[in-house]
Amino acid sequence: MSNRPAFAPNGLSSTPVKKSLKRVKGFHPPTPLDLDVGVISDDEDTFSLLSPIYHDSFDSGENLSQSSGRSSPKGRNTSMLSERCELPKTRSDQTLSPAVPLITPHLNAWEQWLINKAKEDQVKSEKKAEEERLLQEQKIQQEKEHKEKVVMINQRIQEWLTIKREQERQEQLLKQSKEQEALNVQMEKQREIELKAQEKYKEWLQKKNQEKAEKLKKQKVTGSLYLKI
Repeated sequence: MSNRPAFAPNGLSSTPVKKSLKRVKGFHPPTPLDLDVGVISDDEDTFSLLSPIYHDSFDSGENLSQSSGRSSPKGRNTSMLSERCELPKTRSDQTLSPAVPLITPHLNAWEQWLINKAKEDQVKSEKKAEEERLLQEQKIQQEKEHKEKVVMINQRIQEWLTIKREQERQEQLLKQSKEQEALNVQMEKQREIELKAQEKYKEWLQKKNQEKAEKLKKQKVTGSLYLKI
């Protein structure tokens, strides 16, 4: 069960708490020499004083008197100072404690919030910059791969065109060769036809001359017979 005083209202007030602390047996306020960690504002002082009072582990006056008998004044002051500097952790603080840094004793809540906010913004900015850098690298890599792909495609196209042109040239040469061969065959046939025609003409001319000679011979024979009669 909590040792929270019955006189403490729901709305926290610094005045009755400080008076009640003065009435606690064995309580000694810290000296200025013990507060070398920094100057604490009134709000922080009140909040720090309320921390041990509303904590479940707060000792009553009897416990303080018993512990004071076993502790030296210097140790007691140091212990009270650590309790004053320690802030109670809420459920949200306990949840975010690994990610959110501890509150510095010499900063108030607003200043600490600004620092934490700046750190969070810096982390977000660095994360965003890293993401943009990765995206830029990915974009550059994609552009590089695209250019390499285009170059490779162009090379393949040029190779295909070279092979295609060579194939077409070979086909054209083959076609020309076949055409020339066909022309040679045709010319050979024409030459054979002409040779046959010449032979036939010679035969006809020879036959014609022979007939003419025979005719002249007959005429001579007939003329000689006529003269004898």
